[in-house]
Amino acid sequence: MATGHIEKSVNEIEKRIEILKLIIEKIDKLSFEWAINSSNEQSYSGEIEDVLDDMEKLIDSVKDYKKI
Repeated sequence: MATGHIEKSVNEIEKRIEILKLIIEKIDKLSFEWAINSSNEQSYSGEIEDVLDDMEKLIDSVKDYKKI
């Protein structure tokens, strides 16, 4: 039974690592977009909103995951 518990814990940790990787990827995209578009504020604003919306959805899914 202890082995099953360990496997479950390892699976949970691996899932959380994948979620963290997604968050890091979104932050990297946001930083990249900011660097490229900082001179073009109008289009930059729309793209940032899109990335922030994606990040918000990802954060909500992490919160939902924690409830499981």
